[in-house]
Amino acid sequence: MKKILFTLLAMGAIAHAQPRIIASIYPLQQIANEISGQSTKLLADSYLSPHNYAVKPSDAKAIADADLVIWVGEAMMPQLDKYIDKRPQNKKTITASKLANIQLIRGQHHHDSEKNEEENHETHEHHEKLSYDPHLWLSTHNAEVIATAIADALIQLDTSHTKIYRKNLATFKQKLIQTHHDLIGLFESQPPLPYFVFHDAYAYFEKEFGVEPAAIIRLHAGQTPKTKHLVELKKQLQSQKQACLFSEPQFNSALVKTLIQGTDVKVSTLDPVGYQPNSQAGYTQILRNIAKQLTQCKN
Repeated sequence: MKKILFTLLAMGAIAHAQPRIIASIYPLQQIANEISGQSTKLLADSYLSPHNYAVKPSDAKAIADADLVIWVGEAMMPQLDKYIDKRPQNKKTITASKLANIQLIRGQHHHDSEKNEEENHETHEHHEKLSYDPHLWLSTHNAEVIATAIADALIQLDTSHTKIYRKNLATFKQKLIQTHHDLIGLFESQPPLPYFVFHDAYAYFEKEFGVEPAAIIRLHAGQTPKTKHLVELKKQLQSQKQACLFSEPQFNSALVKTLIQGTDVKVSTLDPVGYQPNSQAGYTQILRNIAKQLTQCKN
């Protein structure tokens, strides 16, 4: 009798096991954690740029076995594409850039003749991958769309916890509303100094909260800035009495050090991914950290 009872309990545990979820990057992991109520496996689990993440054999197996995989799409992590394509048809995959209500910024957000000239020299393949700005998670609207898709997928995978997923989604939406309200008020009361960013990763955030950089060092992570562009940037930096230049933890800061030599510009750090090891701070903390850095960078 005890053996039969143990077997039935084990079967029940398996039947109610939570879905296995994998997220490609930290912001998607944080959204998934808040909706699922569990710790989601993260692929790009370091300060290195997700663009350059090397897929391990264990990652390939985890992607194949997961009940739900959440990623931005090929523009952010093209190295995952072939593994996503091989997933069994009965497994669920959320490609954020292809969700029906997602709002994409097409091409590059900031345009001038020099930047367009540089972009035109990129390969056709890379141009296709950059047909939209992949940093789409830096928008509360898009975060809500992604969270809703995750909740819908989890409800289909695990109907016994439908009420929990719906409640978690409702709580998450309220956090988004509050964060949007708070940051709008923050930028109105504390507008940032003129600022320069390492690469064009903040367009969604800037569009939502009404801020804009004075200039951008690189349009995208894979680009090497032209000498002419760097000379113009140096002149802009030297002309600023008060300004901030934001580097990123994912990239070498040698170029930043060269640009600020002989200027009064202050250097700080912005992180569009917001990666924090072993952190459960939540998605909205990523937005709040960016806003804090922008408003607190003072000469």
